[in-house]
Amino acid sequence: MYFIKTSTKSIGYGEGMDVEYQFAHDKVQQVFYSLIPESERQQTHFEIGKLLFDSLSSDQIDDQIFQLVFHLNFGAGRITNYQQAKWLAQLNLNAGKTAKKIIAYDAAYNYLSLAQQLVGEKIWKDDGDLALELGQEFLDCAYQTNRFEEAELYFDSLLTRIPDNVKKAELYYRKMIQYQHLSKIDNILDIGLKGLNLLGLKFFPKSSPLIVFIELIKSYFFDKRQNRRRIDSPS
Repeated sequence: MYFIKTSTKSIGYGEGMDVEYQFAHDKVQQVFYSLIPESERQQTHFEIGKLLFDSLSSDQIDDQIFQLVFHLNFGAGRITNYQQAKWLAQLNLNAGKTAKKIIAYDAAYNYLSLAQQLVGEKIWKDDGDLALELGQEFLDCAYQTNRFEEAELYFDSLLTRIPDNVKKAELYYRKMIQYQHLSKIDNILDIGLKGLNLLGLKFFPKSSPLIVFIELIKSYFFDKRQNRRRIDSPS
């Protein structure tokens, strides 16, 4: 639903108060929307998204992330520079991660796919950490939406882009978790061993039960720290 938020100071209700105006009925909204020429709708949605973003705090952006990216993605064709594309890719990353939390994997896959299209290959040179996070989240969703062949090819491609063995090992861990979710138990051990070998660690699975070994690998890579990116609107 479209809305315009403005300070009531300008209309005499007092300082520090906010008022929201919105269409009372969907039919009214549809009539107004139909009056916007097709050629202007992308730009209109993008401007609505920008206004909404600028009016929200960081916490509010998280709460309204789906509405926000709906408008911005609709108008993505109006993006004029790489910084805008990167900004929108970060928002789609957040939307994808939020969708994953509520098990909306298909929606998450679409958000993350668009995010990668927006930044293309340039992101690997410009911001390797963001590129890797996008890749990891997309990989999870490819597995979770039963795009198994795509996920396997993407895993191989992603692995070649990572120069650091620790991060490569973490990627093997993520793959192991996805195989566990998909009940591909026979392959989990081999995947975990490849990850541990990258760290110079040698294990002998026959010396302990399989479940114990899997939990050992999971414990080794588990990290509770969450790196939250601040997303600023591009100039």
